Amino acid sequence: MADENALGRESSDIRADVAAALAEPALASLARAGAPIIVAQGAPPRVVHANAPALALFGAGAAADLTLPLFRADSAGARRLAQLAGELSPGAAARLERVQLAGGAAPGAFTFLCRRTAGGDPLFVLAGLGLRGAPRANRPAPPPVAAPAAADPHPAGLEALRGRLERKFPNLAPARFLWRADARNVVMELTPPLAEIVGAGCADLLERDFLDAADILGLDPRGELAEALRGRATFSRIDVDWPVEQAGAVAPTTLGGLPVFDPGGAFEGWRGFGVVHLDRLRQGPVVLRPFDRAPAAPAPDSNAQAVAEAPAPPPGFSGVVVPLRPHAALRPEAAARDDGDDEAALIALAPHERSAFREIARTLGARGPKAAASDGEGERGAPAAPGPALLLAAPSPQVATRSGDLGAGRASVALAEAAPFGLIVTRGDKMLYVNRRALDWLGYADSAVFAAAGGTRAAFGSLDEAPARGEKTAVRARAAGGETFLAEIHRAPLDWDGAPAELLTFSRPATTAPDQRVAALEASLRQREAESEEWRSMLDAAADGIVLLNADGVILGLDSKAEALLDYDRNDIAGENFTLLFARDSQVSALDHFTRAKAGAERQGREALGRARHGATRPLHISVGRLGKPADGKYCLILRDLKNWKPAEHGMDEARERAERDNRAKSEFLAKVSHEIRTPLNAILGFAEVIMGERFGPVGNERYKEYLRDIHASGGHVLSLVNDLLDLSKIEAGKLDLNLTAVDANRVVSECVSLMQPQANREKVITRLALAANLPPVHADERSLRQIVLNLLANAVRYNEPGGQVIVSTALSDSGHVAVRVKDTGVGMSESELRTALEPFRQVAPGRGGTGLGLPLTKALAEANGAGFSIKSRKNEGTLVEIVLPLAPGAAESAAAGGQR
Repeated sequence: MADENALGRESSDIRADVAAALAEPALASLARAGAPIIVAQGAPPRVVHANAPALALFGAGAAADLTLPLFRADSAGARRLAQLAGELSPGAAARLERVQLAGGAAPGAFTFLCRRTAGGDPLFVLAGLGLRGAPRANRPAPPPVAAPAAADPHPAGLEALRGRLERKFPNLAPARFLWRADARNVVMELTPPLAEIVGAGCADLLERDFLDAADILGLDPRGELAEALRGRATFSRIDVDWPVEQAGAVAPTTLGGLPVFDPGGAFEGWRGFGVVHLDRLRQGPVVLRPFDRAPAAPAPDSNAQAVAEAPAPPPGFSGVVVPLRPHAALRPEAAARDDGDDEAALIALAPHERSAFREIARTLGARGPKAAASDGEGERGAPAAPGPALLLAAPSPQVATRSGDLGAGRASVALAEAAPFGLIVTRGDKMLYVNRRALDWLGYADSAVFAAAGGTRAAFGSLDEAPARGEKTAVRARAAGGETFLAEIHRAPLDWDGAPAELLTFSRPATTAPDQRVAALEASLRQREAESEEWRSMLDAAADGIVLLNADGVILGLDSKAEALLDYDRNDIAGENFTLLFARDSQVSALDHFTRAKAGAERQGREALGRARHGATRPLHISVGRLGKPADGKYCLILRDLKNWKPAEHGMDEARERAERDNRAKSEFLAKVSHEIRTPLNAILGFAEVIMGERFGPVGNERYKEYLRDIHASGGHVLSLVNDLLDLSKIEAGKLDLNLTAVDANRVVSECVSLMQPQANREKVITRLALAANLPPVHADERSLRQIVLNLLANAVRYNEPGGQVIVSTALSDSGHVAVRVKDTGVGMSESELRTALEPFRQVAPGRGGTGLGLPLTKALAEANGAGFSIKSRKNEGTLVEIVLPLAPGAAESAAAGGQR
């Protein structure tokens, strides 16, 4: 179908005007995303252009067919669009309008972005938001992929297919899958959900050209996918009907893709997603395995010869076959076996994993046939002994879980699991893989526990300095239970999944000589003595006293801080019950805390009154902690002296109460003064308006009229200041009345922009509006939200320069909140000026007007509505203010349910 259809005068000037309007960035972006675009001209308006999605949406054959349903039908929506076509000012900011249209192929409510272009003969442009493509009934069905004549597929039927899929996908919820292609559009990765739905035959796209596969499956009859891939443009919604193998059905699927470029700007390929709409399964052609030709040949690499020489894989074995000769150290029995067999080892690898596997194999000692042939002989001229055959298939998810794979599933896990040494792959502080032998030696149940404990840093300490990469060094490794053992570690760089990483291998000798064991024990003793000295130093540096107790509360010892705090000697008090350390009134509370802390029912400390040896008392904060294992039955009682803290705490409480009283008094004073000023001020403004209107006769002198206008303007300014003061005082006193309801943020923002547009035009400031489609309602007070947006817009226009811009936008954040952003290209502020602007009655640029209450009041109103407020500014570059509003209760639940799906 043609991309555009022009009506009316087929003249070059109309086509040029339409092309210029559609070339604007906002409309061009919507058009690339597949939004319906309609252009009308004249009064009454008539459609002169409609793109393919617009024609398909309304079931029209030509653009002229849209004039009646959009502008001349007897419906409120058509009348509203015709009214907007005459009301909107040429070149003004775009306006969002939601209208109800009747008739046509797609009746219902539509949201349009409406604007009129500037120029001699303005055009009225409509862009549909949240609308893509045509109804399913209006789209041509893809060509069926015929089954062979002699085949008897025995289709299971649509209901049987739904029953099978519902067991895998409850309630037939939409299923998502990911795909990845290289720069030649060859599919390199496809996640399993697609094959589980449509069958392995219809999802066998790996190493095939995506466009060729789409032609075979009949996915792209309109050429939308081919156009997007050839144009290397981001696409978010291309609807296709994916045939289901041997079921006589098709699964409606939505495809999206993002082009990927390297830092130099070279195109690398695609990253995309797909959503299979299982609730819309319908009948379709019976399809068997559709691919009867070989997949696209991979790009040549250094491994091509090895692949060509590899023996044929076993039946059902998929993937690229890479021959490798395993090192003898991998299989102990190889040392005693030399039967001359030279079977090749096979490892199933995806193309993007070859380099990673080759590096692992090289590090582990495995050697391919080419390397073995080039070596010719082993040490001292002896021929290299052939190793036994080793067959490694791609790991199953169970193997990956058992072996502790922390990232995505890696090929060659079986090789790593067979290694007689520990193997860990890291990238920076992130652990990518650890084999089972390493976990067993270090005493960790799985890789998640190992990573949570600190990973290699917990096991081997800091490896930043030693050992150096490429060298073997003996270090003392620490297991999970605290035991240590000598380990020989080796570090090497590694290419893992296309990015640099580090491979660490270590061995643990099975037996050691007596002198080695003595050396190990001495090293362990020295390490434990050093650690004990470190702990003792830390305890001595602490300000709290520590008492060592057994499970019965008997004192086993005191540190020096506890001795000095209570004036006891550890030798004199050892063997007594710890309640001896407390005054009579606090003994029951201290004993109760000790009992509850032992049971794990109380982790917070308590305040108690301690008793020194000579009867003096002092306030303490006590807490109990367990030492060692529960079976050891040892606890520590921590004593913190509160004698010097109590006066400071009371002083802070009194200061806080005074500040709160002063703040309340100030707020009440402002509220009373504001109220007293507003009453006479309203009378002044009213009388000024009566005199200006000359209702009781002419004024007589023109200069009096000018004075009256000045009086009215000054009174309006004072009234605005008083209103701001009253609102600020109410907020500080917590007495601002808010009516929190579900509010359409897009509507409020667009109305505020329309109100501020005349002022922006007078200041020669350009305003732009970018509203998110299908924005859920927010939970806020509409009056407050309107005042927030108007304050921000007024500041953005006031502190701007002629020719500057103000961009107002809304968006739905990843955290499920609505963000309203106002960005300007004005004078901006430095960090010190920004702090000044957020203080009441402080002005950064006094010459530009304002009361100094705009930003403080806006921030206070946002916080009163439970919204977030953030501002960023840079001198001479502009300011960005963002208000983050919570969703309305019903909208929040809908958004959460949509995110779970």
